[in-house]
Amino acid sequence: MIEPKDIPICGESFAEYLKACNEVLPNVEMELRKRFIAIRSEYMGSLGLDRGFARIQGRTIAEVVLEYVETGVTPLREGQREGLKYVLYDVPPNDQDL
Repeated sequence: MIEPKDIPICGESFAEYLKACNEVLPNVEMELRKRFIAIRSEYMGSLGLDRGFARIQGRTIAEVVLEYVETGVTPLREGQREGLKYVLYDVPPNDQDL
């Protein structure tokens, strides 16, 4: 039987992708799940929704974690407010800046 971490997660849109994640993630080991969510959040925040989504679309949780490359973008601010953790990034660069 295939491990949940080895199931490719895909979606036609980011909303569908998140729906697929929500179906798979509860069955993944807690530490791996936390690592994947942190990586996904960093990619979306630092690269922008489209490029972050493109980087993880169609990959398994294990692949995303194994192939993780730091974006080199330092958050402007991190904190917690009323029990909600947040990370604030600057505006992502556009493709012309790369």
